[in-house]
Amino acid sequence: MMLKCKPRGQTYFLSLILILLIFLSAEARADLYYFYALTSDPSNLADRLSVEVTYDDILGITGFEFYNESTDSAITEIYFDDGSLEKPFGIFNSTIGLVNFVSYDPENPGKVTPPVFPAGGTMTPPFDASVIFSAESDPENPDYGINGVGEWARVEIYSSDAIWDAIALGFLTEEQIAYYGEDWYDDSLRVGIHVKGLYDGDSESFWMVPEGFDPQAVVPLPGAVLLGMLGLGVAGIKLRKYA
Repeated sequence: MMLKCKPRGQTYFLSLILILLIFLSAEARADLYYFYALTSDPSNLADRLSVEVTYDDILGITGFEFYNESTDSAITEIYFDDGSLEKPFGIFNSTIGLVNFVSYDPENPGKVTPPVFPAGGTMTPPFDASVIFSAESDPENPDYGINGVGEWARVEIYSSDAIWDAIALGFLTEEQIAYYGEDWYDDSLRVGIHVKGLYDGDSESFWMVPEGFDPQAVVPLPGAVLLGMLGLGVAGIKLRKYA
């Protein structure tokens, strides 16, 4: 009895289908976050600022895509308090407008103003921005920031899928941090932005938060963190830091 072999082209086609199915079956998640004003924000800009956070299970990359629906202000600086990030991957800018964000360059350290997040010192604990994840419009001018519908900048960073727990930990109240201990909070992730180009020449600082965030409300702890506190152990809850 002779075995029939599939034509080479058919085998190649089936291989492509299999690869496509693997990519489509990979878990992907995207959450939309908003911003809470750390400064006065008389123009109520917080209502027009947002960031979409995505995680790519295959590449192990978290993306932060920033938006600003206001045309009379511009996001010009982006900061990360990075207890949960590993290393930078890249920065991508929209082709609409003049948006042009750049990352920190160790050969030209004066290029990017961060890591000092304006008003970050008023947070509890103080916002400790990392220079390697910081991004800024270049030139440092509102025209090259994010200032209108259709404009965006995306910062992509290597991380594990525990990034979602790290983000949730960043919303704990001062009382929760004191109760659970700062060791857990050290793995948290906080994101901040600086907005310039306001009508009065002023600027404002904002902190990434979930929709309807109340800084005084008790935040439910992520399930993985609760298990860890119970001593059951969860692999990967202590995330690696970029060295």
